[in-house]
Amino acid sequence: MRVWKFVVGLGVLLVPFSWAQVEITVWHSVNDPALRQLIQGFNRAQDEVRVEEVYAGDHNELVTRLQAAVAARRQPEVVFLEVTRFGLFAERGVLERLEPYLRSDPALQADLLPAARSVSTYRNRTYVLPLVVVVPVMYYNKALFEQAGLDPARPPRTWGELEAAARRLSREGQWGVNIPGQWVRWAFVKQNGGEWIDEGGRVLINAAPSVAAYEYLLGLVRQGSASREAALKEDVGRQLFYAGRVGVTFDSSGNYGFYAQNVGFELGVAALPCQVKCAAPIGGTAMGMTAAAPPEKKRAAWAFMRYLLHPENNARLVTQSNFMPLRQSTLERPEVQAHFRTNPQWQLFNQQLKVAFPRPRPPAMPAIRLMEETVWQSMVVGQKTPRQALDDFAAEIRRLLAQP
Repeated sequence: MRVWKFVVGLGVLLVPFSWAQVEITVWHSVNDPALRQLIQGFNRAQDEVRVEEVYAGDHNELVTRLQAAVAARRQPEVVFLEVTRFGLFAERGVLERLEPYLRSDPALQADLLPAARSVSTYRNRTYVLPLVVVVPVMYYNKALFEQAGLDPARPPRTWGELEAAARRLSREGQWGVNIPGQWVRWAFVKQNGGEWIDEGGRVLINAAPSVAAYEYLLGLVRQGSASREAALKEDVGRQLFYAGRVGVTFDSSGNYGFYAQNVGFELGVAALPCQVKCAAPIGGTAMGMTAAAPPEKKRAAWAFMRYLLHPENNARLVTQSNFMPLRQSTLERPEVQAHFRTNPQWQLFNQQLKVAFPRPRPPAMPAIRLMEETVWQSMVVGQKTPRQALDDFAAEIRRLLAQP
């Protein structure tokens, strides 16, 4: 055995490896150039470990593909999973528990910011480390606001203001607002005092506050303030917004750079509107290693994960991809502070993070999230009322949660 000395930014990792190069594979669903550059940088910086990167599709496709790989005993050594979907693999023993590794680096865990820590555990055990943390925000077209007689410096702050603005922004071939995608629909439920599933495991998606949130969103479609087609297909709404045909849309803080570079109008960004309270779900991606990997590859996987979490590398994801800082030491870096000062949207992102909440991640959550899309569509097409659809959905969630 030898000790591998690998420089990670300004830090040094000391990890024992054999003389042969260790090859590991990472599966992910994060289509981000800065992250890809970090993976390539890891491979260039040393020759003891080589990481093969595999884009495994969107979040749902990655879950399906990983399940098949586990059944065939061909799983990767590292996997990047969306933060509500890893409980399935933790429960089934697919993911390695990370406490033994963290005990060798207590400073890392102590340095993680609260939002980053909140997405890392399942049943109070650590199976993953954060890689990406984002929050949803509201983007809006300042030119359309001015044309409608709305103040572009004061975007809607409440549900009532959003509905009123959407009416004024709507006309033939133009809509006031896009119905948010699923994770922001979750925010609307929470803002109204509702829940999908509470901390005790009670299913509350069909409780009155949750139903009222869906009724509010459906009402925007029925009054003509939101495109029915876009309400059924989130990508349609994005294209309408890019084309200047929608006044307000909702998306990730991590997509700010893409919006700023690709829209042909002055872009506004604001916090989500509030109702009973302000709330936004914590989104993002967590990274874990698979328990079936041999010890040599687990050591390589841990070194790779630590590399990605080094403050200098985390800072690159902050400044290049608008992902939230994961570590206090990242937050304190000069380039991050300079980025915050020169990019005013970060004040808004940090404000939104203060009201952000982690979401439950039971093993059934991947299936529950797939089902919610169908439930929402049944409301939009008029197949079921929100009450009927959510009563049926709640029954299905309870059935899924009862499964081993």
